[in-house]
Amino acid sequence: MSIPTILKRISIAAAGAATIALTATSAASAASISFDFAGSLEGPKESFIFDKDDLNVTATGILNNGTSRNVIRSQNGLGVNEGVGERQEIDGDALGKKETLNLGFNKLVKLLSATFTKVDTNDDFKLFVDGTQLVAAAIPGGNVTDTGVGTFDFSSLNAKGTVLGFSVGEDTGNEYFLKAVEVQEVPEPTTILGSLLVSGFGAMFYKKRKNQSDVTA
Repeated sequence: MSIPTILKRISIAAAGAATIALTATSAASAASISFDFAGSLEGPKESFIFDKDDLNVTATGILNNGTSRNVIRSQNGLGVNEGVGERQEIDGDALGKKETLNLGFNKLVKLLSATFTKVDTNDDFKLFVDGTQLVAAAIPGGNVTDTGVGTFDFSSLNAKGTVLGFSVGEDTGNEYFLKAVEVQEVPEPTTILGSLLVSGFGAMFYKKRKNQSDVTA
């Protein structure tokens, strides 16, 4: 095997190792970002948009049959509501209707936690990540007076995606508001890999050209 071939393979291997290390470091050091959705009563309307740093999230509502629903904002957080006479929470009914609050992010994120309000002792939720159900669980913090506040920890569940959907469990009495979420931006490994490979091959090309110049000089 020629010396240039050996050097090329070493360079590629080094770039790959650096990519893995850089990706791991970036993921570990990425700061979490919290969105608090509570505020003055507003809506119902088609969507709400929240921005923090260079990350933004658009909140929209939908039914399990695909019908769009409006979103409402209050001091309790975000709910799904179509108008006067309907409950403001994310809820379901005896006819099988299930509302979902979708949070669409402009970047890939990992969900770390979510805080729910107006939770009673029997309220369950489901989490969909990019349309696929990931979690079905009881909401912590519920009480018999319907005033409970609970935070669910998703940090160990690898809930990564661009659309996080919060729906209700099987019981028709499930209802809650989504007050806040904490997320972490996920670095793009392909971008990091591309940058490293380009810089690695660029350095190899420069060295090769320099050696040729030294020979012909």
